[in-house]
Amino acid sequence: MVNLENKNLLGLPHEILSKNSAPESIVELRASSNTINSIDQRIANLLNLRHLDLSVNNLEYLPEQVECLSFLEYLDVSDNKIKEVVPAVWDLGSLHILRFSRNHISHLSDHLGNLTNLRELRFSKNRLLSIPEQITNLSNIEILDLSGNNLPEIPDLLSFTKLKVLCLASNRLSNIPSLCKALLLEDLDLESNNLECIPAMMSVYPNLTRINFAGLLPFLYCTNPLCDAIFALLRLIALDLVLPRQQTSTP
Repeated sequence: MVNLENKNLLGLPHEILSKNSAPESIVELRASSNTINSIDQRIANLLNLRHLDLSVNNLEYLPEQVECLSFLEYLDVSDNKIKEVVPAVWDLGSLHILRFSRNHISHLSDHLGNLTNLRELRFSKNRLLSIPEQITNLSNIEILDLSGNNLPEIPDLLSFTKLKVLCLASNRLSNIPSLCKALLLEDLDLESNNLECIPAMMSVYPNLTRINFAGLLPFLYCTNPLCDAIFALLRLIALDLVLPRQQTSTP
């Protein structure tokens, strides 16, 4: 493992990318919390890389040469300034974990559906306006975080039979996407949306340990089926029902 975290780097060191230094021997590279603003194209020399952490930097894009990282299983570029996901990322079929949270991304390609081995997908706090239908191809997803965007709807997730954590907070959702009833769902976060109703579906997921409905309209909490469903969750540890603040007019 090569650890370059918190080294005040402006880029990846040439010595680890040079073919003279056996870059193919590097399996894990951690370079988070620097000031890296671009990635050298020679990252393609890291042919056996499986773990790449470039979070908390100043990146605006990834080079197309990441397509050469065919064994990559973990990619974290959270907390950067990336506006677009380069097409090469959608060809990284070995990925299990993909994190693009806290960037400036407004669009996801239909080719997202190519990443069928993904177990964790995080695009929270971006500028997404829609999610491609092809997300339904990702049937191995266990953690999905799309919170903090501008999404009015999410495709139905009936194919997500392994989903455990679903974070959709701080969007513009008026309905909850349909979910597989056989889920072992543990964490459901719907805070601060425009939900017109909350189906009494919680009792279908007895493994739920955390529910966040904070910031939703108060009338949503006043239905007996919803209350009955919540009280039926024997494993529930955390429940947040904080109401949205009332707007007051200034005289």
